[in-house]
Amino acid sequence: MILTFVLIVAVQALFYNLQNERATRADQGMPRSLSRLRSAQLEALGAYGWIDRGQGVVAVPIERAMELIVQEAARAGASPPSNREVEQ
Repeated sequence: MILTFVLIVAVQALFYNLQNERATRADQGMPRSLSRLRSAQLEALGAYGWIDRGQGVVAVPIERAMELIVQEAARAGASPPSNREVEQ
């Protein structure tokens, strides 16, 4: 049983190490401009900011936006939208 546990831990460590190496190589092969664009997009998804100050439209981090949708649906007595409803 101990040998099985050690084997499982070793395989997991190997998997995560290979996964990390693959991600590092993928990032290195990416042009700098594309890498900067990706960083800017990820930063925009996680930041607060104004979209249209005159109309009161703001940007919120995507995780917070999902929480607000769920809370709003709960207050309205409805279930949160499913992925299929959101895509339409």
